[in-house]
Amino acid sequence: MEITVFYSWQSDLDNSTNRSFIEGALEKAINSINKENKFKVKPVIKQGAQDEAGSAHIAETILSTIKKAEIFVADVSIINAATISNNEKPIKPTPNPNVLIELGYAIGTIGWNRILMVMNADSNNPYEKVEVLPFDLRHRNVCTYSLKKGDIDKPEKRKQFEGRIKYKLEQILKDVEQAYVEKENEEPFVKQELEKIEKLRIEEENAKLSERFNHLAQEDNYLLAFLANNKPHYFTAKNIKSNRGGDEGVISYQLGRLHDHGLVEWKQIGQEEIKWGITNLGYRVIKLKGYLT
Repeated sequence: MEITVFYSWQSDLDNSTNRSFIEGALEKAINSINKENKFKVKPVIKQGAQDEAGSAHIAETILSTIKKAEIFVADVSIINAATISNNEKPIKPTPNPNVLIELGYAIGTIGWNRILMVMNADSNNPYEKVEVLPFDLRHRNVCTYSLKKGDIDKPEKRKQFEGRIKYKLEQILKDVEQAYVEKENEEPFVKQELEKIEKLRIEEENAKLSERFNHLAQEDNYLLAFLANNKPHYFTAKNIKSNRGGDEGVISYQLGRLHDHGLVEWKQIGQEEIKWGITNLGYRVIKLKGYLT
């Protein structure tokens, strides 16, 4: 079964050191995991509003995709480190605002245990360390790497980063798979409990109906049974007399009384002729009373 890994990226920093570097490492780590076939679930990367047809509202589509995802990966690299270094006024280090919004939404919907934060950090730059991340983030486990544009050891750094990403994803996938196993084991029990509740509800409703219409005269029960056994056909009082016998006036009176209780209904044929049939309530009541053949 495929599951979504949502990748929240930013384009403020160089593509070669962040977005494409992280995406490439993420893809290779996921491909390696899927080839090893250790998990029943198969992670697949999704980002932004890709695969959405038409002119969907991008922000709403992204949040909807995050909510449905099983794993969320966010690039929380500091985007304004260079600006801070060149500015005399104090500026607070910050990751990309859109990434933070998406990360906050992911925290509230899928939870911290399904989130992987990655960061291009530089231990030699005080503005590019994990310690300068917002308070709620820097105390979490952030998967870091250090890469500058033009680094000659980029392939080796990518390989190391892939290994760390793979390890982190495998830990999350264990949690995802366990949740699916628990859900599968729970579903039959939940279904049985819901069936029991529904059965009790129907029994309670039937008991109330039986008590409510316990006063019906025997002739009323017989008349309802006739209409129920001939459902969905409708009859005039004269038709009923022809089939069952009796007085047409008495039958009309009975039908009117049963109509007041919601047990029968009528429809007009032509200008004067009225035909009668049983309602769902009437059918249910007479079935409970055991009059159906």
